[in-house]
Amino acid sequence: MEKLIGLKDETFEVIAVKPGTTTINPPFNQPVTIPCYNVKAKGNACVAENAIIDKLGDEYKACAINASTVSVYAVADLDAALEVSPALSGITINNAWYVQSLPRHIVAELPTGETVMFYIDPMRIVKESELRPYKGHHPRKVSAQPLPDYLYRFYGLVKNEETASEVIRVRLRPSEKDKLDQAARVAGKNVSEFVRSFVQGL
Repeated sequence: MEKLIGLKDETFEVIAVKPGTTTINPPFNQPVTIPCYNVKAKGNACVAENAIIDKLGDEYKACAINASTVSVYAVADLDAALEVSPALSGITINNAWYVQSLPRHIVAELPTGETVMFYIDPMRIVKESELRPYKGHHPRKVSAQPLPDYLYRFYGLVKNEETASEVIRVRLRPSEKDKLDQAARVAGKNVSEFVRSFVQGL
């Protein structure tokens, strides 16, 4: 950062650079504190901010914090801090998808097996009151595209770690299988969802 000392034009001049810390308030995470450099400038600090970024490149961010000081931090330091920063609490789900027939929505499966949907925009912490029942085919059956895991935190979604990964095989008589199929249809579920909801109620 010493190379910034002496950086100037007709409106400003950098006269000192001192290490420090700064607190960033990301929109969907708790505030994080990361290392920074406090760059002292004579003249116009806002112009100095732009000149500093031009000098350092996209690996750094700069922000004028008062009339004579610009705070500079590395993007990599912020990314590293966000990886261990707890996301604000939200809704636990099994999975989420983009469904082609609903381009303005995200469809999610709750731990109960129920499928719901909510608007994609704006990115925010989704509240339970925003969820609407999803009545279409299950996203897995229509080749929907999964929501990338890294986007979950931007909606305040928490992925359920206990997913339905255990498979059991049960021998049924044809009449018993028909009864199970019928009960699942009446409940508006497939057989797998119907059996899971029954087990969850035990």
